[in-house]
Amino acid sequence: MRAWIAIFSLALFAGGTCLGVALQPKLAPAPVVAPAPQPVQTSHRLSVHQFAKQVGLSEEQDYELDQILGDTQRDIETLGRSIRAAHERSRERVMALLTDEQKQRLDELVAAERQKRAESEAEKTVKTYTKLLELTPEQAAGFRAAVIEGKNKRRDYFGPGRKHGDHDQSRSFFRQVRDEQNLAIEKALTPGQYQRYLELSELER
Repeated sequence: MRAWIAIFSLALFAGGTCLGVALQPKLAPAPVVAPAPQPVQTSHRLSVHQFAKQVGLSEEQDYELDQILGDTQRDIETLGRSIRAAHERSRERVMALLTDEQKQRLDELVAAERQKRAESEAEKTVKTYTKLLELTPEQAAGFRAAVIEGKNKRRDYFGPGRKHGDHDQSRSFFRQVRDEQNLAIEKALTPGQYQRYLELSELER
């Protein structure tokens, strides 16, 4: 039974499904999903642009850095596709074991767990920016709604059975979600707060 739960948890993680967390959090890691190249990380979370500028990379070094990051991104994408394919195959086999009633109950549990995770992540983000931007309760509520909506769209993009395009299409989708989220956040903040938000969020990218 313990082995079955482990397989079940792994399978349901395919495409961002979160029921594995509810059943047994440590049995199955989340799939590797990389919609965009990851920034070079330093102790101050510098972006690639800041890293190249502040370290003083030569033109040749900057070119080599681009090559390294490009190769890394392709490796991550290949690994991510392999993991998602394995999870999806496992999920399909597990789902074949369930009755219609069990599948319906599973859908309800998954939806509840995914929403819970999205809200938990959003609360951490809202708490941070509420302090940094000195948001009022009303502003924080609007900020929170925008963040949750963005997280839900990103998560649903990798939902079970979803087919994705190439890397450029994925980047375009995530850029659109980010722009929509920023537009909603802009409506909740003052011009000065929104500009500060953009500056802070840029440092994290």
